[in-house]
Formats: sequence, structure tokens, C-alpha cells
Amino acid sequence: MKKSIFYSSIGGILEFYDFIIFAIFATAISNTFFPAESQVAGLLLTFSIFAAGYLVRPIGGIIFGHFGDKYGRKKTFTYSIIMMASATFLIAFLPSYGRIGILAPIFLTILRLIQGASIGGEIPGAITFISETTSKSRTLACSIIFFGLVLGIILGELVNIGLTKWLPAPDMLAYGWRIAFILGGIFGMVGFFLRRELVETPLFKDIEHSKTKAPFLTVIKKYPMEIFSGWALMGLVSAGIMVLFLMMPAYSKVAGIPAVNVLLINTFILFVVMGLSLIFGFLGDRINKRYLLLISPVVIMIFSYMVFQHLTHHDISLITYALFCLFTMGIAVALVPCILAESFPTQIRYTGVGIVYNLSFATTGGLAPVIIFYLISRTDNILMPVVYLMGVSVIALVGIALYPKNHFDASIT
Repeated sequence: MKKSIFYSSIGGILEFYDFIIFAIFATAISNTFFPAESQVAGLLLTFSIFAAGYLVRPIGGIIFGHFGDKYGRKKTFTYSIIMMASATFLIAFLPSYGRIGILAPIFLTILRLIQGASIGGEIPGAITFISETTSKSRTLACSIIFFGLVLGIILGELVNIGLTKWLPAPDMLAYGWRIAFILGGIFGMVGFFLRRELVETPLFKDIEHSKTKAPFLTVIKKYPMEIFSGWALMGLVSAGIMVLFLMMPAYSKVAGIPAVNVLLINTFILFVVMGLSLIFGFLGDRINKRYLLLISPVVIMIFSYMVFQHLTHHDISLITYALFCLFTMGIAVALVPCILAESFPTQIRYTGVGIVYNLSFATTGGLAPVIIFYLISRTDNILMPVVYLMGVSVIALVGIALYPKNHFDASIT
């Protein structure tokens, strides 16, 4: 069982590894694949390609979900990781704009879209696989998958530190960034071969002769409430990760937070918070997840203004910020993945989880920086992350209220 959880988590590690290295080496990628006339324009185009990979994720979730519900979890999410790894590996060897002109950014965009589509099927596949192979500690096992996302961030930053110390700045811009993508491709290919040792889930074997012909249409027609409520709950995860961690470096510059306080949201605190969230995964297998999950939006509603007020005034402690992240995003990360898996029957589980997961990260998570910085620009109020998080929390409370009660127990069929 431990082996299955580890093999299933590999894709999540690679997903956020790809995320962090694309962002870290954005300047080098921009210089390589776009004309040199405007650095700002090149960065804008680079991040547009980066965003395109996330916008295509829901499509990938639908495609992989269809095949996962029709032909098996193991086979489908085994091939999703090799697609992701291959695209990452090929980016490392793309010729520059100076060599092939406009074809360089076109090929980069295509590979980024392949990455995004495969990621769209990767995490939902892992959640589905683990939930169907684990019975006693299902919530904890599903939370470990998201812990792998943090390891991906740490791995990306460690690679960046190593390359920066090993290579001078000109070499980093010229070819050093390619090494990071090569390592990501190799890591994913190793994951592909490891996953070949997995066996199909027993629950999927039980429905071999009663599969749904069109899983996507079935989910849309018969489970609209689960889609909305799942999206509302998953928003606590996607918005939490984006607002509390990933967009914090950019937000700190706008809010005038000193570099010493930016350390509050570095990789170390994220690792600690995600590690401690496993405790709530453990509790989720023993206590009704509805009551535990209520803690997250309630804490956001009560304490987010105070936390960001102190954060922007540079007088918040590391422990206070860590506890806030733990009791908001940390709880949601621990509980929501398993709740999603328990919301859909086996015949359509892969598709259902894929729709909800990717829809959330493409909207509630992906649009968070755009909405927050737009609100700041319109109001000159640097506390707009509080407004955003409170809005997500209100929606989550509605989702909890509307979710069928039986989806919060530990049963799965």
C-alpha cells in the first residue's frame, strides 16, 4: 500500500516541479524563445504560455477522465505522467528563436499545452486510484498526494540553488535552465516505469461489465450539485495555495513587505504546514469530515483580516502565520481530495474528480492573482487578498451546506 501511495504521488511532485522551474527560469525562457527587443513583452508572452497550460487542464481532465473510467485507472494515469515528462524533456531541447524564428515559441506553446492537458488527468487519476485501493486510511492517503506537491516545489528550488551555485549567470541564461527541464523529464520517466508495477484497483475490476458509455455527460446530467459543491470546497485548496504562497512574492512587492517578512511564506513554512496537515488527514478517517472542514472557512472569515493587517505592517510572527495557513488551507488540503472521490460512484469517479479539480485550479486558483491585483489597482487597498479569501470561504460554506451528507462519511462504492 505504501508503494502505491508513493507511486501515485510522483505525478504531483512533477506537476509543481514544472510549475516552479517555469516561473523561476521565466527570464531565461523569455530570452531564448522571444525576440530581444522588449524584455517586458517577452516575459508577458512567456507567462501567457505558462497560463495557457493551466487553462487547458480542464480539457485534459475530461479526456483522461473518460479513458480512466472506460479502460482503467492504472493504465490511464500511467500514461499521463509519461506525456507530462516527455513534454518537459522536449522543452529542454527546443531550438531558440534565433535559430528557428517564430517556430520556437509555437513549439514551446504546443509542449506547454501537452503538459497542461496531461496534468489535468494526473492528480485526479492519483486521487481516484488511491481512494479505490485504500479503505482504512483513505483520507490520510489522499492528503499525502497533495503533500507531494510541496515536495515538487522544494525540488524545483533546490535545483535552482544548485544550478545557480554551479553555473555563472550568463551560462544559466544560455543553457543552465535547460538542465532543470532535463532533470524533470528524467524524473517523470522514472515515475512512468515505477507505475507500471501497479495493478488495477479492485473497485474498477468490479464494474468491468457495467461501465458508463459517456462518463462526462453522466457527470454533467446527474451530478450538478456535486460539481458545484466540489468546486466550492476545492476552492479552499486552490485559492489557499495560490494566495497564501505562490503569489506572495509578487504581492509582497506591491504591499511593501520587507524581504525579512517574505521569509514567512517560503518553502520551509509551506513544507511544515503541509506536513502538519497530514494530522487532519488522519483525523478525517475518524471524525466526520463535514465538521472538520467547517474550521477552514470559519477561521478565514474570523482571522484573515487580522493576519494580513499584521503581515502588511510587518509585525506578524512565523508561528502565527503558520497556524493560520494550517487551519485554513492545510485542513482543506487534507480533507477535500478524499471528499471528491467519495462524491462520485466508481463508474464516473475519474471524470467527476477531474472536472472538479481542474475547474477549481483553472478558476478559483488561476484567476486569483488577476482578480486580487485588479482590485488593488482599483481601490488602492492592499488588503484585497482578505476580500478574495473571504469570498471563497462564503462559497465554500454554501458548498458544505449543499453537499449531500452521505458524501462526508468514509464509505466509497
